[in-house]
Amino acid sequence: MPMPEEPEYDGLPPPDFVFPSRPTDFEEKLEMMLLDLRHIADGDMVAYRASHLLCTLQDAVKRDSERLPGNQRDRMLTAFAKARYHVLGLFASRCDAELASAGYDAIAGLIIWWAESPLDHAERPRHFFSDLHAYVRWLRNNCHNIALMEQVEERAHGRREKTIAEIFKKAVA
Repeated sequence: MPMPEEPEYDGLPPPDFVFPSRPTDFEEKLEMMLLDLRHIADGDMVAYRASHLLCTLQDAVKRDSERLPGNQRDRMLTAFAKARYHVLGLFASRCDAELASAGYDAIAGLIIWWAESPLDHAERPRHFFSDLHAYVRWLRNNCHNIALMEQVEERAHGRREKTIAEIFKKAVA
């Protein structure tokens, strides 16, 4: 039985094909933040990722920033809630833990502020936005400092391993 002939393929998509739109910079930034939050919630490079994530968040949330849609606000708040345990676990002392918790609460405030209208902003206390950024900045800076110390410790561990290997090599020779 002969095979039916297929139409010749011209390399073009079908006439009714709709190309997907490229995500905007705003959408890409949101997705990158959500990806970092998933990694943090999994305990992956928490201090480093939190530092960079909070820098991205603070860069995104300015007084004249594009408003965050409500569904994205909810996604961000949920993702931050899931990552909270690991970020706050970086802080051992009571004082630092209390400030870190206040910084984490300020993240939620900043996300909510980002999604609010200018009329909602006008109802807030005068320094509300600045105070949120200050708390988030404290948390960001301390996560960055912890990440730096983790890197120092990793390099020191590598040097110790190398030294021990050299001593062992000489001992068995």
